[in-house]
Amino acid sequence: MLGLSPAMQSMQASQAATVPVTTQTNNKVKLSVDTTKITAGSNFLLHVNVDQSNEMHELTIDLSNAPTIQLGKAIVADHPEIHVVATKNPAGKPTLKISSQQPLTKQFDVVLKSIDEGTNQLKVIDENNNALSNEVKLRAAYDKTFKVSAIDPNKDIDDGESNWVKVVDPGISSITLSSTVKLQFTFGDTHGKVAKRPGGATPNVFLLKHGIDVANGFNLDSLKGVPSTSPNFELTFKNPTAGGEFVPNNAFSITNYTEDPIGDNLQLYTTVDKNGRKVIKAQGTFHDKTSLEVEVLYRFQAKAPVIQQEAYVKNTDSAGYIYYMAFFGINTMLGDQDYVPMYAMGNNTGLYVMNTKENQKLKMYFNMKVPDGPDAYAAQSGSSAVLDRFRPNGMGVGDESENYPEGTRIVESANNSAYSAHWKWHELKYHQVDHYRSDIGVSTSPLTVPNALKEYSNTTSTDGKNRVGDKLTFKLSAHNIGYESEWINIKIDDQIPIGLDIDTASFKLTDAAGQTTAVPASNYDATTRTLKVASPNLTDNQWSSVTFDATINSQAAGKTLRNTVNVTGDDGKDSTNQYTDADAYVDIPVEISPYMAELTKQVKNETAKDTDYQTATVGHVGDKVAYRLTYNVDAQSTAAMVSGTLSDELPKSGLDIDNQSIKVTYPDGTTDTPNDLSSIALKPTTVGQAQKTVVDFEATINQSAEAGTTIRNIGRAEATTGSDGTFNSSSEADINIPETPYQSTLTKQVKNETTNKPTTFADAVDGHIGDIIDYRMTYTVDRDSPQGLKAGEIQDTLPKEVDLVKGSVKVSGDNQDDRTFDDLSKVTINPLKIGEQAQIDFQVKINDQAKSLVDTKTPIKNVGHLVDGQTDADTKTTSDSNEADINIKKVENGLITFKYIDRKTNEAIGDKEVTVNGPIGKKVSELTTSNISGKLDPNKIRPEFIDGWVAVDYGDDTSPNNFYQIKDIDPVIDSKPQVITIRYERSGLTLSAPQDFDFGEYLAHESDATYYLKALKGDEKHEKIPYSIGISDYYGVKDWSLGVEQAQQFKGNVVVDRDVLQEVKLDNAELRFANASLSQLTSDNENTATDQIDALKQFTLVPGVKNKTTLVTYHKQGQYAAGTGDNSKNQQYDNPGYATYSYQFGDQKSADYSIGLHVPETTKRHKIRYTTTLEWSLTVAP
Repeated sequence: MLGLSPAMQSMQASQAATVPVTTQTNNKVKLSVDTTKITAGSNFLLHVNVDQSNEMHELTIDLSNAPTIQLGKAIVADHPEIHVVATKNPAGKPTLKISSQQPLTKQFDVVLKSIDEGTNQLKVIDENNNALSNEVKLRAAYDKTFKVSAIDPNKDIDDGESNWVKVVDPGISSITLSSTVKLQFTFGDTHGKVAKRPGGATPNVFLLKHGIDVANGFNLDSLKGVPSTSPNFELTFKNPTAGGEFVPNNAFSITNYTEDPIGDNLQLYTTVDKNGRKVIKAQGTFHDKTSLEVEVLYRFQAKAPVIQQEAYVKNTDSAGYIYYMAFFGINTMLGDQDYVPMYAMGNNTGLYVMNTKENQKLKMYFNMKVPDGPDAYAAQSGSSAVLDRFRPNGMGVGDESENYPEGTRIVESANNSAYSAHWKWHELKYHQVDHYRSDIGVSTSPLTVPNALKEYSNTTSTDGKNRVGDKLTFKLSAHNIGYESEWINIKIDDQIPIGLDIDTASFKLTDAAGQTTAVPASNYDATTRTLKVASPNLTDNQWSSVTFDATINSQAAGKTLRNTVNVTGDDGKDSTNQYTDADAYVDIPVEISPYMAELTKQVKNETAKDTDYQTATVGHVGDKVAYRLTYNVDAQSTAAMVSGTLSDELPKSGLDIDNQSIKVTYPDGTTDTPNDLSSIALKPTTVGQAQKTVVDFEATINQSAEAGTTIRNIGRAEATTGSDGTFNSSSEADINIPETPYQSTLTKQVKNETTNKPTTFADAVDGHIGDIIDYRMTYTVDRDSPQGLKAGEIQDTLPKEVDLVKGSVKVSGDNQDDRTFDDLSKVTINPLKIGEQAQIDFQVKINDQAKSLVDTKTPIKNVGHLVDGQTDADTKTTSDSNEADINIKKVENGLITFKYIDRKTNEAIGDKEVTVNGPIGKKVSELTTSNISGKLDPNKIRPEFIDGWVAVDYGDDTSPNNFYQIKDIDPVIDSKPQVITIRYERSGLTLSAPQDFDFGEYLAHESDATYYLKALKGDEKHEKIPYSIGISDYYGVKDWSLGVEQAQQFKGNVVVDRDVLQEVKLDNAELRFANASLSQLTSDNENTATDQIDALKQFTLVPGVKNKTTLVTYHKQGQYAAGTGDNSKNQQYDNPGYATYSYQFGDQKSADYSIGLHVPETTKRHKIRYTTTLEWSLTVAP
């Protein structure tokens, strides 16, 4: 067993029971405490006992030797008459003054608080600092157990999971490895139970075979397990001494502690990962002189049958950083065997233990080389201290320094095996979080356990840092950790980050026997940046690996590249094994380079009409391709380029470069046209400016390009920078030549033009005798074809049941010029390039010879053909289309009902209701009067034109609440009855005018004068209402005009002889109107037309003239469903809508001076009332 660490021993000692301790004296006051060891940060009671023979009303407690003690409460419990106050004595020393109006002749307790660790001495003194009591000595120390505080399991620490739920018993997390084996873990015993007991929330890993617990990671099968021998993750906060005390006394285990029950310390939480598997964690806080939040989390790896043991440590102490070390210890058991040997895994990846006992063939493995894994690890006897085998001082190197080969036995079976690991001492700043991980798994025979490893080394750097231009060597490893197993069909796939330029000539594969072979460059796909290598099969503990070199390019500067390897395979002995894949990643932090530049090489196939440059394209012999080499200097670069060159490494075969097309565009906009690409000089750059140099050139793929190969073109940049450094980068662009023959397709589809069903082309359609059918043939040269089509003809022999519609044959598409043909005997196709297509459309009409096919299972079949086709490679090609069918159906009648209603009242108007009965698939416009009720014209019912009414909208029974702007409706008769409702509005035009104009009374002086009509008064003070003429236009569809006429001059009656009256006129008087304007007052906003309005702004009436004065002319611009007409024009009608208008004279400012009666000086005036009549009229155009 792994021996109890001194850390655990010290915690047990610090929590031991204590007794009251005082120093006996003959003083007037006695002081005592319950324990001389108190917890820093907490309150405690100081017992004060005053000798009854001494009548004292106050006393002073000296705090000068108690630096970490302060007053807790000012009121003494149960003695409200006693007050305590913190003060200073005349000498300036801190004291507590206790006072009472009554003599202090009884025992009472003062609440004090320890604010920090330290030794304290308390005593009562007089005014001369003489002791009046015994001296109490106290030692304050922080409690090293967890305290539950305000923990948010979803926000405090980002552990990659969410939706955590607090639980008491977390249950068991399990994955099925095969039909008989499950790998499981929990916090507690093997039943997932956690009790309130010493020992805490100990994690537990175990294996079930046929439902029986056969292997246990921590020997915890019951509540009486041995958690103290498996401390799991531990933390320590002080460097060790050079002596034998390897774990300091202030270390503690996060999940194992022996004092407080689980409910008062760590909290357990569960959630489910993205694969639906339970994740369990214990999370809590720790308070010493520092403050931490800690978490231990267990979860399964995404792919491999491995459990990730993880710890998170967060510094919550705002005082600053902490300096600490994390370590880990586990005791193991396999079946009933606690004494099992422990072995090394190769490549310093970890350890494993194995039980070879029959019927208990088990293997437990511990992966150390994982992200955030330990810096050192060691196999050891269970009787040793946690860090006993690390050198020197328990904090140095372990077995990882020995580079043991796979399978080396480290601990013999005679010893109780265990293992431990540690991470380096370091500081953790406030609010930062550290992450620790050590993986574990358990397996049985025969079962493959896949493992992947990704590593790299920098062969350029001498200080351990990665920089642009550095060369890295990568190693991708596959490892079978299984027991009596075989991992087969192994494939190693590596996704290369964009910041690395891979050397395709460096690929190598090393098998389990150590034999190394070269891997072809074609195993790397430059488009997807994926390297794929097949590995030999691996049995137990065997490795295979792939290595390659890569150079860090400028795109990686200042970033951390993540490189992931995926290893897939199958279990050769247990086909039910569900975990036969693994993955691993490595992060590559790259320093920011003073000189920041980027080189990219791209290509596009101009023949194939590629629109964008890209890193790879597909090409064929004869294709023209365009290359672009771009050298970008970043504006953030802090170093300039002194000199440099660009070059292009042309492939040895497959391309003919057009040297005349080479063009260099420099950052300043100048250009150059060099004769070759061997060395193109770069211009020096300036710091702080983005600068780009572009090299463009073209090439043609020649006959030497072999099918199935890749033409690779590499661009290179070499520069000397102002930082006394160099910059080297390369970038490649590929043309993939497909290994395929000429490829094309000819498709044929059909659509019923008469019924419009289906609405799109399909392989088959229903039709009736007399229906018009659309055919469409499409000939396409496939994108993957190595050549295009040089020439070809389409032929189509029509079945006897259809007749070609004259003039309907048309060819369209790429390079086809929309040509037409008289028949289908020889429809020529113009040349087509790769990816292009030609479309042949034509129409037929089903004739009477199709009667025998009505409602049979025999369709009208039709197939098209490409004949005499010739490819660009001068090879012949032919093609047949698929069969396009017409299923002949019996003509059936359907019913459409048209209803005409008043939109305002919903009452029927006009013919009220008209029914149409005709063949399904026919439009109403195609029918005759015999199909319409009342023998009505089918072109005068949709809508019907009703005198005095205007149609405004329509709807159908499919959407009874939806109405649409009226138009000439022409529905197609369907098998389902249809109801179409057309709504109308009655047209109306009304006029309103003032009853009289009263100009007032004036003196009868003969002078040239204008008498103004005062405006009407409104409800508001000083509000004036101009006189106006109102017009209401309710769904009118005709032009109208507003006019006025003064039939005679103003006149009145004068008394000439008693009762004799004589009529006199106001000669030459004129009514003058000014400031006139027409405005719209209200509207339903339904008018869809833009009407024309003309209105007079001022006018003078001439009395006695029979012709009226036209003031406003309103011209309707729309097309309306009213009056007389028919539906033959497929007209979209306007809605006239409803509106009211005001023809107004003046506004608030001019209303009093807009209507005037002018009387010249020569006109004789009598003292009588003069009147005349104005006739206002609205006239509607015919």
